[in-house]
Formats: sequence, structure tokens, C-alpha cells
Amino acid sequence: MPSGLALTDLGSLAVRSGLGLDSVEAVTEALAAVPADSINCATLICAAHLTTELDDVRFNRIGRAPYQERARLTKRLRECGTAEPVLSRLMGTPSKSGIGTGRARQSLACLMWAEGVKLGNIERAISDQQTLTRRESPGPVQHAAQRTADVLATVVEIAFHVHPTADLGILPDVLPAQLELGIVAGLVPIAWHAEIPLLRPVYLNLARAGLTSPADILTADPALLLDCVGGRPEQRHVVWKAAMAAQEEADEGGLRDRFPSDGN
Repeated sequence: MPSGLALTDLGSLAVRSGLGLDSVEAVTEALAAVPADSINCATLICAAHLTTELDDVRFNRIGRAPYQERARLTKRLRECGTAEPVLSRLMGTPSKSGIGTGRARQSLACLMWAEGVKLGNIERAISDQQTLTRRESPGPVQHAAQRTADVLATVVEIAFHVHPTADLGILPDVLPAQLELGIVAGLVPIAWHAEIPLLRPVYLNLARAGLTSPADILTADPALLLDCVGGRPEQRHVVWKAAMAAQEEADEGGLRDRFPSDGN
């Protein structure tokens, strides 16, 4: 347990979050080993999957080349920017249970979902690459992402406990919404301000068209925006009004340019 973090603090977190004390300790020890400036989206999501509460046996499928699959997933998560102390704990040692591989699959799935990647592409990315027959989806990606969003607030709180001066910017506010909705960070304000809920395909179409921020939407060709919402004028109006409200809020709060236009 990191020095300076009292057991009472850990116990309080466990009680309030519904996580077991072992899970809270695992996340705490992992994040304490990460430099404050290395805490990012990938590191927080992988840290969340150190909790036993997010374990899902449906992701633990072991193929005919488990060591190659484990190495592939480790490489992918490292390329996403996951801090090594968290990544090494996430993967653990190879075991017949496949827990490390399963946790890696879930983490990668959540990262890709939050970046607005299509579900089919996510399922292909986390499936056993050595399978000779049709690849199987190891688990419900959206459900895993939403469960991760539920745990993320506690993970962020732990991060601030062990790194009180860490500057996570908008990440603590935006990342849970990305996991819930499966959209890039720059479009989260649109979801916050939309008068009616918009389906994920609308956000994916916007991102695919390069409209990844309120400013992009406000300056977009109306015909392009209409195409992004499936030719429905009423939905184009909803998106445009949400972009206007989000941009006004950003300008008034001095938040201009805090939401990245590329979703990173």
C-alpha cells in the first residue's frame, strides 16, 4: 500500500464504490507506481480492469496459441499508451484461466469503443487471431464498456489520492461519457447538450466526416451534416443546436480548444 494513503481512505473508497478492498488496493498500488504525467485514458481504463468486479469469463477464451495472443494484446495496449506498471499488473503471468488475456481484451475493447471504433472492428481486434475458422466475439463489448464507466470514477479518485497534483484535464469528466456512448472526446459536449438522445451511428458518421468538435459542426456544409444524420433534417437541427450550446459554453468558460478535434 502506498505510504500516505491511510487504510481508512481505502476502506471508505471501497464502501462508497461497491468495490472490494482487494480491488481498491490493486488499483492504488498500480497507479502509485505510475508517474503523474503518464496517467492517461489507456492507463485509467486498464487500471479499472485490475478490479475483480470487472472480470468477465466470456473474454477469457484461450486459443491454440495463447502466448502469441497474449503478446499481441500486450503490444496493442502498450501502443495505446498504457503505463508499464499498470500493463504488467494487468497481464500478470500466463495462466490456464486466461484472466490476464481476458482483462487485456476487455481493456482494448473499451479503449476502441471510447474512440468511436465500429463494433465489428472491435470484435475482430480482440478475437483470437490464430483461429482458423470464423472468429468469435469473446463478449458483449458495450456492456463491458458501461461497466467500466461505472468503476472509472473510483479509479480517478484513487489516481488523485496517490497523485494529488496530477493534471488530468477534462479526462475525468469526459472519459466516462466516452465509455457510455462509444464516441470520441470532442463529441461528448454534443451528447451533453443534445435535446434528444442521438444514436451512436450519428456520432460515428460525424467523426468519419471529420466533424469531431462543436466548432467543426458549426462550420460544416449543411449537406454534409444532413448526410451524417441519415438525411433527417430534425436530427441535423438537434446536432447543430447542441454544437451551438456547447461552443457558447466553452467560450464562456474559457474552455476553447480543450476538447481535441481528433478524439485523443
